[in-house]
Amino acid sequence: MIKKIRDLILLTFLVGHFNEGFSQINLTGNLGSGPYEVGFRQTEIDNLSKKTESRKVRVSIWYPAKNSGTRKLTLADYLSTDDQTLSELSKILSVKIAGEEQLFPQDSLEMLLQATALASSNATEVEEKFPVVMWSGRNETIQYQWLISEYLASNGYIVAYAEDVPARPFPWQLSTPEEKESALGQQVSNMTEALTYLWQHKNVDSTKSGIISWSYAGESAILGQTRNPAFRAVVGLSSLGFSAGVFLGSELENKIDTEKMKVPYLMLFEKIAPNGRERTIPGIFPSMHPDSRYVFFPQLTHGSFNTLEGMVPGVLGTSKVQSWSRGGEVAKTGFETICKVTLIFLDATLKSKGDFDSSIEGVKTDIPEEFIIVSRPKD
Repeated sequence: MIKKIRDLILLTFLVGHFNEGFSQINLTGNLGSGPYEVGFRQTEIDNLSKKTESRKVRVSIWYPAKNSGTRKLTLADYLSTDDQTLSELSKILSVKIAGEEQLFPQDSLEMLLQATALASSNATEVEEKFPVVMWSGRNETIQYQWLISEYLASNGYIVAYAEDVPARPFPWQLSTPEEKESALGQQVSNMTEALTYLWQHKNVDSTKSGIISWSYAGESAILGQTRNPAFRAVVGLSSLGFSAGVFLGSELENKIDTEKMKVPYLMLFEKIAPNGRERTIPGIFPSMHPDSRYVFFPQLTHGSFNTLEGMVPGVLGTSKVQSWSRGGEVAKTGFETICKVTLIFLDATLKSKGDFDSSIEGVKTDIPEEFIIVSRPKD
């Protein structure tokens, strides 16, 4: 009976949003967008690096756009990988939000899937130069991180993600340490090759490049930065650890050249990790770049740092979420704050725009007390 009541509430919520058309549901919550329209395109390049095997790489790009009269993307566009029907996608969406296929009314999920995002397909680029922010290697980044990518693009960034074609297995599907290290090396190589490709475009400022990572992509973010001096800042959404990782295990610590970690790092984390252990500030933090920041979100969980497990259940107001996530207003406020903090950091480090600490104080006025706890290397 309780389940039926919850489903009815969710259905009523969605129908209310869709009475004026699919585009009226607000997938961005109170986040909004920046001064630019957003375009999205994909292309394939050849990774011919001598350090890794040659292969095709798909580069997905969000960018500041104008005259975006082309079709707006929908949640279904970001979620679909093989021309699935709305019925098929509704089951996929339910699983990604909460772990089971039929936890929400199918017609409600189908309406949600047709809600529009900010980006337009292949819209005209703005004729200015913008910094580049590369996603490090993590499967399904487009599906899970399209919202923050659009948000950053609307605020004057080129945001890109490079992935193998066909996509490589998840790290836990690789059986040997050699396979895992090879896959990690390929991810780092893909980022470098995609960055070189982007530098050829007139709307890219080749002097300002950063990396953003999430979940298990922290390893490729750290190694990508230390191996390529072009990267001037690194952001981690529940991802940046320096002692161990899913690819290299405890060997990660030995692979990091700390002498080359001389750029600002932003580390955003939940307080309690999925394994139940309390997160702690890494021992290397006091010696990191003085503009680095470690930000705790005591009320959030690991799943709060992506769109499908954080923002979407937050917008829906549902408590049906993955075991490593949480829903409701806290999830919505959390993801909005994650996006804002990330933008403030990138503006300060790549654009020399504003002061991180003073800008964070402004963000704190719109969220509950101690919703975020910021630490600096000198603290």
